[in-house]
Amino acid sequence: MKRRLVILFVVVFCVVVFSGGLLAHAQEQREETEPRYKYYTSIQVESGDTLWDIAGRYMSGGSCSREEYVRELMELNGLSGERIVAGQYLTVIYYSSEYK
Repeated sequence: MKRRLVILFVVVFCVVVFSGGLLAHAQEQREETEPRYKYYTSIQVESGDTLWDIAGRYMSGGSCSREEYVRELMELNGLSGERIVAGQYLTVIYYSSEYK
């Protein structure tokens, strides 16, 4: 009787683990196939902002690194360095699954 319970527990455990893996894989595939659209917007730099902070807020959903995003921001805004000042306007890139 005890042996049957152990075997049953092992089988149930394996089924649960296997099912969880399948669900995680299905979710990952759905996210990969969901289209991401690239958009641009203008923001006003606030006191204490850096390009790296801005990248952290807006790059979500993109496929580039934070460093690549900062370089793209610099190029897009004609910046020769990373220095930005409060009150300055920047064009930033953001990504969305919603088509606008």
